[in-house]
Amino acid sequence: MADPRVQARATLTAIAGNLLRLLTSDTSVALNRAAMTSPDLAALLLRHGRHTTGPLVETYLTRLTDEGRLRSGDPAEAFQLLYGLVVRDVQIRSLLGEPAPPPDRLRAEAELAVDRFLTLAGSTPTTG
Repeated sequence: MADPRVQARATLTAIAGNLLRLLTSDTSVALNRAAMTSPDLAALLLRHGRHTTGPLVETYLTRLTDEGRLRSGDPAEAFQLLYGLVVRDVQIRSLLGEPAPPPDRLRAEAELAVDRFLTLAGSTPTTG
């Protein structure tokens, strides 16, 4: 059976990597640029993007907290922390026309973000 901490890190890294790939994709960049000029499109993107994905990830973070793998009293705050560490300025640079980082760089960025998140919010190792 795999170490639950390793499984949690792998799942969070997959979430982070998928988020970075999505936000830097040509389609996402084009939609987000268009949404900046259309309140209706912006609301639609939020409803079917952040407002859908956030609660799903928050549910997972709640489970990790309940299992003692995270020190987080508020899953929404934990998600905001994770999201900020993952996205940083990558999305805005893409929106401003900088090419998306290559897949291996996005993977490394996702791993770094998750490592930082677990440093800040992860549980302390048990001794005994």
